[in-house]
Amino acid sequence: MLAASVPGNALLGHFTDRMPINIAVFASSVAAAASCLFFWGFGTHEAVLVVFAILYGLLGLSFSALWFRMIGVIARMSLLPLRTSLTGIEDDPTAPQIIFPIFAFLRGVGNITSGPISDALLKLDTLRGGAGAYGFRNYVSPPLVGCMKLTYRES
Repeated sequence: MLAASVPGNALLGHFTDRMPINIAVFASSVAAAASCLFFWGFGTHEAVLVVFAILYGLLGLSFSALWFRMIGVIARMSLLPLRTSLTGIEDDPTAPQIIFPIFAFLRGVGNITSGPISDALLKLDTLRGGAGAYGFRNYVSPPLVGCMKLTYRES
């Protein structure tokens, strides 16, 4: 999964250079969520899980490649834009230096808190002995899926 995130960063960076950021974020989020649902959730063999790892690595783990373009949009929406005589309104040059550490800090908070939350949700054992595919039968409880959707959507 981590090996697939290397070309995924380049792929998403290329997409953000060629299309609006909202389309790139939407496409990345939908594709990563679909790979979780179809390849991990309904996967019955290890080969399907390899496909999941590659797709999620390309699209889900590489989401931070979109940060730079998001920061550019946020900098243009700054509350105190600088006015110049030639261009009208410019980006706030201090915004990226403030926003990027906030993004990185919140990602770290998510990384630290996701382990204990997932552990607590897995202990619920709501699907023990139930019919289902690899991901649902062995690792997933409905609250865990909801938590994963929420945290990925908010990242």
